[in-house]
Amino acid sequence: MRSKAFSVVVVVEAIRVERTAIRLSPWCSYNGDLNLLTIGAQTDYTLAIFDMCKEDPTAQFSYFVSQLKARQPRLAFIHLIEPENPGNTDRDFCPHESCDFVRAIWSPAPVISAGGYSRETAIRVVEERRELVAFGRYYISN
Repeated sequence: MRSKAFSVVVVVEAIRVERTAIRLSPWCSYNGDLNLLTIGAQTDYTLAIFDMCKEDPTAQFSYFVSQLKARQPRLAFIHLIEPENPGNTDRDFCPHESCDFVRAIWSPAPVISAGGYSRETAIRVVEERRELVAFGRYYISN
C-alpha cells in the first residue's frame, strides 16, 4: 500500500487534490496493479485504480483510507467497487464482505460506488446513503 499512497501524492502534485480521486476494490482480485484513468476530455480528473484481494482486506484498507483521509482530505471522491462485482461478472459474496468500513472512515466526503446495482437498488442507495452510484459494465462493453 505504500507505493499506492506515493502514487496518490504524485498525481495530487501534478493535477491538484480537488481533481484527483481514487478507486478501491477491497474485495476484488481483478486488475492487480495500479492503473491511472483520465476522466474528461480536458483531463478534469485522474482516477488512480487499485484492485487487490485478501481473505479479509478490512484492516489493510482501513489503514490506507485513514491515512489517505488524514493526508489528502480534499480528494474529489473515493470510488468503491462493491464485493458483488469483482470485474466483468457478478459473484456470490459473504455477508461480512462490504465496503461500509471505507464509507465510515471517509464520511462525510463524497463516495461513488459501483458493482452489482440494478436501477432499483441504485435508487435506494442514492436515497438512503446520499451516495452516487456508477454503472459501467453494460455501457462500456461492445
